[in-house]
Amino acid sequence: MLKNWLMNQRKKDNEEIVKAIVEQTSSILNNMNNQMNLRFQELSSQVKELELSLLDLEKKLLLKDLKDKQTYGMLHYKIHEKTTPKD
Repeated sequence: MLKNWLMNQRKKDNEEIVKAIVEQTSSILNNMNNQMNLRFQELSSQVKELELSLLDLEKKLLLKDLKDKQTYGMLHYKIHEKTTPKD
């Protein structure tokens, strides 16, 4: 009888220990998951910001290239105008 009671008591103690371990592990994993989600959101925002910056730089480069070509065309025209004899 005493032996059965001790075994039941140990079983209950073991179940409580296992339950406490599972609860702590669950809490730690949930915390880690929340931190990873926050970090992912931060990184996602930074990537989006970089994409927008790259698009802006691309637009500026295209505009500069267009202006440079226009300037080059105008200079080429003026040089041609100066070097070509008029009738």
